[in-house]
Amino acid sequence: MATEDEFTINFDIEKGEVRTDLREFQRIYSETTPKRPPNPITAMIKAHLGGPSDCVAKYWPEQLGKLMLHTFEGYLAKHYNQENIENPQMRATSHQPLGLGIVIENDFVLVEGFRLLCPKAGGVKQARLVISHIVDPDGDLRIVVNYLAEDKTSKRESAELLAEMVDYAWKNSVLRGRVFDMGFRVLDRDSRSVEDLTLNDKARKAIDFHIVRYIEKLDTLREAGLTTNRGVILSGPPGTGKTLVVKDVIAKTSMTTIVITSAIRATQLVSEAYRIARKLAPTLVILEDIDAAGGISRQLCDHPILGEVLQALNGIESNEGVITLATTNYAENLDEALRDRPGRFDVVIKIDLPDSKTRHILLERLLSRYEVQGKIDLDKLVVQTKGLTGAWIDELIKTALQNAIISDGRSSICQGDLMMAIIDIRNRRAEAHSPTGLLCDRFRSSDDFSPEVF
Repeated sequence: MATEDEFTINFDIEKGEVRTDLREFQRIYSETTPKRPPNPITAMIKAHLGGPSDCVAKYWPEQLGKLMLHTFEGYLAKHYNQENIENPQMRATSHQPLGLGIVIENDFVLVEGFRLLCPKAGGVKQARLVISHIVDPDGDLRIVVNYLAEDKTSKRESAELLAEMVDYAWKNSVLRGRVFDMGFRVLDRDSRSVEDLTLNDKARKAIDFHIVRYIEKLDTLREAGLTTNRGVILSGPPGTGKTLVVKDVIAKTSMTTIVITSAIRATQLVSEAYRIARKLAPTLVILEDIDAAGGISRQLCDHPILGEVLQALNGIESNEGVITLATTNYAENLDEALRDRPGRFDVVIKIDLPDSKTRHILLERLLSRYEVQGKIDLDKLVVQTKGLTGAWIDELIKTALQNAIISDGRSSICQGDLMMAIIDIRNRRAEAHSPTGLLCDRFRSSDDFSPEVF
């Protein structure tokens, strides 16, 4: 005979059957198992919503998530009265700095905690909701919206909240009007570094027409029915001033600017960068050294990001208001689908070696920063610096000053210092372009080589 906390199992060996009363088993198990305390989070959600809940969620990588949540307070304040829960029995509340590398107002973002939302009286929202901020084990930031499971209005408004808060975040993003990279570090928009920019007239006019003035007239171009996405390639040998041109363009516009370096492209974030550019448009996207890693060309290799770049520039999604400015040392290495295809890159502007007029202006400008001794024959220097880039001409002036200080203890530059610097730079460039050769070749050419050593 079973007691109150026992149940019976009947064996019929002849028939090979085992019988028991599962309802009785469930009752006894339920009555004898120690009761677990109610989950405080579940209890809080149920009490606020008035019944069992269901949820929707959205997550982002850590830094992008902080940017999404940075404007969350502003969105919630428009539609809800809210209460942030501080309860040590539940998940601890945690804030993290936005981490853009600049000082801004309200820099800290809630990444862990709970919010109880009640719709504002007379507003468009009707349902009570509960927001959970969670940091996933992999560092992603997650938002969970709990709503009353049986209420269709609550379900609809919970999905609307996630969609609307993302849209609000992009429209009011702290990144608008700033220069930043894909690590979401804000960079300076500084014109001081472009003082040395000296271009020939052809390049200067092309940059002004196809980039600077194009950006200034974006709204007018749009009203005229023209597309407002444009790609421009700056092509030229290293040291001719392509990077300075990029900085000059950035300094002349207040447009949101995303800088994509070759290191970032290697992580295949190009598509993500253009997705952000579309959200923040009008946007200027900088692709530095697009020919890095051997050139983005099918002729050279099956480049891992060629397809991603092509899709980002002219894929299904519209790039209206997105302007791309790329630099390359070797435009001929770029795939024709990039450099000769309107809608991707419409213009290639050659930033060539400075001509004689440009070299004269550059030499005069650079020398004006230093103390000069005696008369400087600029015309002779212009002839002697033919074939030098702007970077090498700058190095020439610095080498001349170095020669004056080290050789003669002077702090002023004379013509002789400049001529010595020209010889030094020619030798340095010759060494840079000469093959190193093999160690065995050096032994064979040495007068001291002796087979007996081996």
